[in-house]
Amino acid sequence: MRHAAGEFKYLGIREDTSLAGLAKLAPAFDKQGVLTVGNSSQISDGAAALLVASEQALKKHKLKPIAQVLGGAWAAGESWRYVEAPVAAVKKLLDKLDKSIDDFDLIEKQRGVRDKQRVV
Repeated sequence: MRHAAGEFKYLGIREDTSLAGLAKLAPAFDKQGVLTVGNSSQISDGAAALLVASEQALKKHKLKPIAQVLGGAWAAGESWRYVEAPVAAVKKLLDKLDKSIDDFDLIEKQRGVRDKQRVV
């Protein structure tokens, strides 16, 4: 969520949450279930859309781009060190693009399902 000052703040964890409060929450889907509003993702998780368009489509539909895909890279390592792969992939991509991390306004690392990770 963007604040007036232009800073981003993740609002998924409520400061007033307590273990006692979470323990009082009723299951959301099944009376015998374990999923509650306290242990499930908030509605904003994954709430995004992306339109990828060519230069020709931008002109034809009079679209104004707000971002540009410059390239991609991947890296791998030992399976138990999978969380480190994005670091190597980012280094590889920066070298490929002849850029530094300071050339970018916003860097977001997203952890996907299981061990898949991507850096945007």
